Amino acid sequence: MQSGTIRGSIYGEGNDTLTNYGSITDGIFIRGGLADVINAGAGHFYGGIEIGEGTVSNIGPDAVIKGGVDLYLGTPGSIYNSGTIDGRVAFNGGNVMNIGASAFINGGITDLGGAASIFNSGTIDGDVYLDGGGTVINSGTIYGSTYALGFAQFDDPTGGGIQNRLVVNPGAVFVGRVNAAGENPNTLNSATLEFASGASAGTLSGIGTQFTGFGTIVIDTSAAWLLSGDSAGLAAAQTISGFTSADTLDLTDFAATSVSFINTGDLVLANATANATLDLTGNFSTGDFVIHGDGNNGTLIEEVTCFTKGTRIAADRGEIAVEDLKMGDLVRTLHAGPQPVKWIGTRTYAAPFANHAKVLPVCIKAGALAAGVPARDLYVSPGHAICIDNALIRAALLVNGVSITHLNSAESISYFHIELANHEVVLAENCPAESFAGEYFRPAFHNAAEYERLYPGDGAPEHLCLPHLNSGFQLAAIQRRLRGRAGLADCPASVAGSLRGYIDAISETLVSGWAQSTDDPELPVCLDIFAGGKRVGRVLANVFRQDVRDAGFGKGYHGFECPLPADTGGSVTIRRSIDQAMLGVANLPQARAA
Repeated sequence: MQSGTIRGSIYGEGNDTLTNYGSITDGIFIRGGLADVINAGAGHFYGGIEIGEGTVSNIGPDAVIKGGVDLYLGTPGSIYNSGTIDGRVAFNGGNVMNIGASAFINGGITDLGGAASIFNSGTIDGDVYLDGGGTVINSGTIYGSTYALGFAQFDDPTGGGIQNRLVVNPGAVFVGRVNAAGENPNTLNSATLEFASGASAGTLSGIGTQFTGFGTIVIDTSAAWLLSGDSAGLAAAQTISGFTSADTLDLTDFAATSVSFINTGDLVLANATANATLDLTGNFSTGDFVIHGDGNNGTLIEEVTCFTKGTRIAADRGEIAVEDLKMGDLVRTLHAGPQPVKWIGTRTYAAPFANHAKVLPVCIKAGALAAGVPARDLYVSPGHAICIDNALIRAALLVNGVSITHLNSAESISYFHIELANHEVVLAENCPAESFAGEYFRPAFHNAAEYERLYPGDGAPEHLCLPHLNSGFQLAAIQRRLRGRAGLADCPASVAGSLRGYIDAISETLVSGWAQSTDDPELPVCLDIFAGGKRVGRVLANVFRQDVRDAGFGKGYHGFECPLPADTGGSVTIRRSIDQAMLGVANLPQARAA
C-alpha cells in the first residue's frame, strides 16, 4: 500500500498486489503472473497500468489512471472503474465494468480475443471493439468516431456457443455505428440486440442504419420500448421476440395501409404496391395489431387495450371509477350477468412517453354510438375493443375526428384493465367494452407481479367472447353510420330538420352555446366554427346544460364549448356541419358574431 508520491515507475514479476491512495508518476508494469492493482480515493497513476493478468480497480470519483490500462496476456482479467481512466483499455477477455455516473473511460475499449463482458453506466469516449465475441450492456453513453461499438466475428470460433449480444437499457446513448457483423456491416448474423426493462420506457432509433448486423431482437419481460428502424433492420428476416402492448415498432421506410398476422410468425404490412414482413414471435392474431402513419412515410405498429383513470364501470353497487374497483367486486356484463373482478392491471405513462400515438387515449364522446352510449365522454386506449353490432372493434378504427377523436397530447396517462374469469363485455360509461384477455400482454402492466403472487401458474382468458372486426364491409358500414350520427357532411342522411340554439358567449379564447336539430332532438349536432370567413374549429354539441333542459329542449345534452385559436380575427359564425345552417346569436354585449 502506498499513499505518498512515487516519481517513477513500478515494475514487478507477478503475484503482486498494489493499493494506491497517492500518486505514481510513470505508471506500473507487472509482466508475469497474477496481479491486483487498486487505485482508490484520490489516487493517481500518471503513466498507465500494464499487467499480464489479474484485476485493476479504479475506485471512487476522484481516482484517476492516466495512460490507460493494458491486460496484455491471454488469460481473461477484470477491470473495475468508477473514476477516470484517461487512455484506452485493452484486455484479452474477461470483464470491464465502468459503473456510476462519474465513471469515465477516455479512449475506448479493445478486447483482443477472449470472450468479453462490458458493463457501462457511465461514459466511454472512444470506440468499443470486441474481437472474441461476448456481451455489452449499456445504460450510459458510448461515444465513437465511425463506430461506437463493433463485434469482430459472428460466434465463438472454438464452438463454445458464445454469441455477440448487446443489451440496451432505457436512457442508453450510442454516438456512432454499432456493428455486429464483423468485417461486413451489411451482413445479418446471429448476434442479439436486447432491450431491457427499466424505471421508464425506452426509445431507440436507427435499427438497420446505425445498428447493423443483428439477426435477433429481444424485448425483455416488463420492458416498454419504442423501436425505430428501416426494413433492413426490422424486416430482413430478423427474429423479433417479446413484443407486447407496451411496445411500439416504427418501420420508418414503409407506409402500410393494412396489416395481417400469419400463424407462422409473420406480421405482413401491405400497401398498394408492396409488402413488408416482420418475423414477430408470439401468440398473436391479426386483430392484436393497430397501425398508424408515423408522420414521416413510415408505419407505427402497436397494441394497447385499457380504460383511463376515472372511467365509471357498471357494478352491483353502482357506477364505480375503475381505479376504485376492488378484486371481488361484481361488475355487470353484457352476456353473463354480474361477474367478480379477478384482477385489475394498471400502468402509467408520463411525458414525453405519454405523447405517442400508441399511448394517447381515444375519446368516444357522449352519445357518439347511440342515445346515451356512452353516457359521458369515454377515454380508452387505442387498442381497446368496443362492442358494436355484436362484434369487437378497436377504438382506433372508430376515430372520425368529431364524435370519436384521438387526443393530441397529455402530461400523464393512467390506464386500468379489468380481468374477469372469462373474456366478457362490461359497461364503461354505459358503453359496451371488452375485459382483459391474453396472458401475452400481462407484462405490460406495472403490477404484473401481483397477479403471479395471487394466481401462480394461472393465466388470462384466451378465448374471445365475440369476434374482432378489423376490416371489411361490416366495419365500413359501422364507421359510416357513426360519421352520419356525428353529422359529417359525407353522410347526409342522418340529420334533418331545422336548427335551433344560440351562440351565447364569445371571448378572445372561447365560444360557447347550444344547438339542437328539431327532427332528431337527442342526436348531438356537429358544428363548424368560422372566424373572418375561415373555419377555425369543429365541435360536437353534446354537453349537458341544465338551462336548456329546463327550457324543455329535450334532455339537455346540447351544449358546446370550443377554444378559439390565438389571434383569431374577424366576426365569429357557427354553422351546422351537415348543411351549413347558421346558428342563432344571443344578445352578446361583447359580440364578435356576425
